Amino acid sequence: MKNKTKVLVVDDDPAMRSLLSFRLENAQYDVDVCESGEEVQQKMQHEFPYELILLDVMLPGISGVDLLEEIKKEYSQCQVIIMTAYPSVRMGVSAIRKGAFDFICKPFDIVQLLKIAKNAEENLSLKKENQVLRQNLQQPTGFSDLIGKSPQINAVRKSIRQAANSRATVLITGESGSGKEIVANTIHKNSLLHQSAFVVVNCGAIPENLVESELFGYEKGAFTGANKQQLGKFEKANNGTIFLDEIGELSLVAQVKILRALQEKEITRVGGNETIKLNIRVIAATNKNLEETVRQGLFREDLYYRLALFIINLPPLNQRGEDKVLLARFFLEKHTFMEGQTQMQFTPGAEKFIKEQDWPGNVRQLDNCIYRTVLMNAGKEKLEMEDIKVLTPMEKMSATPNSSLFNGRILPMSSLEAQAIRESLQLTQGNVKKAAQQLQISRVTFYRKMKEYNIEKKVTVPENF
Repeated sequence: MKNKTKVLVVDDDPAMRSLLSFRLENAQYDVDVCESGEEVQQKMQHEFPYELILLDVMLPGISGVDLLEEIKKEYSQCQVIIMTAYPSVRMGVSAIRKGAFDFICKPFDIVQLLKIAKNAEENLSLKKENQVLRQNLQQPTGFSDLIGKSPQINAVRKSIRQAANSRATVLITGESGSGKEIVANTIHKNSLLHQSAFVVVNCGAIPENLVESELFGYEKGAFTGANKQQLGKFEKANNGTIFLDEIGELSLVAQVKILRALQEKEITRVGGNETIKLNIRVIAATNKNLEETVRQGLFREDLYYRLALFIINLPPLNQRGEDKVLLARFFLEKHTFMEGQTQMQFTPGAEKFIKEQDWPGNVRQLDNCIYRTVLMNAGKEKLEMEDIKVLTPMEKMSATPNSSLFNGRILPMSSLEAQAIRESLQLTQGNVKKAAQQLQISRVTFYRKMKEYNIEKKVTVPENF
């Protein structure tokens, strides 16, 4: 069954909000309403799942046109239809130039509005297809995207083929940044379940009190704030694959809940009585030595043996020799394409420098380094050794009192966080989405940190950027 399109109606007239909500829900849309732009801005700081927005121009406080610009800057895929009681061709053209899909004048024919909404849905569908094509370049999933020719990576490919041909639970081990999610995704894409969902769960990011509701979902009214039924990660992955990343970070209490779901092959939503049968492939990953954590009593032995039916160990990047250069070339091509820049090449000296680095952050560090290099060398065709922007490892920075991070004195963590937020905004020219990606935090967390440290999005880009 197709999921309903999420629609947000923004209008200060309660009668108009009620009318639109009623007619859109009858047309099988999932509708929320807001009466002001400020209310929409509050929603944008948290979850903002809307694919279509009906936006009145004349709102109290921030205007609809200004709000349109904010929405399109942060949620470019969102389709916005402008509503106005003051028909003006110039206003309509201006709104469309600023990103609106279309505009309609009040009073309007509801049939006409629904037709525009349908057209917006179709346009969004085309955009999503295009986004999938772009993401295929951004996020490797196939064997050909497991870049490298080293014996170590060839052994990983062999293990992936073996794992993909079975339904056995897989445990992927390796240092942070070594590519565990890519391996998990490749297993899924080459398995019999490849046409079903691949659901990623960052176990280390789930608060203890939310484990059950996140993993197994909840019913409406199960707790304060549970205004509607919510499917959990396991149910979303049913008939497909669930990837439990950093499973070693789960508490013993949470491990018991996972173990029961795996053993019984069924779950119950929080606040519910219905038993939901699971037909699911489980892949887990960790950067810890789980055998050691079992001995320490920090990880359940029975869960470990249930997960470790098939183990794939990813080598750190510093053990993969020439793969460093092959990966760097791949990332260089990827990021120049994604940034719309002229294709760049490394000089032999630059490639020698890349190969000689240890890359303690593994593939992720190399990827981020090359992305940063592309951003800071726009317009260049040849990249020299000195152009490669390797960030100084934290342990070296803390051992150097006169480094730019501390400037001769130890700073509190809050100051370092604020500095990281500001500099990431500078390096991405105020693009919050890219800045959050490079800091490897969610956009919601990024906005929260900006608010916490009173940081404005409008930053001055350094002259030497």
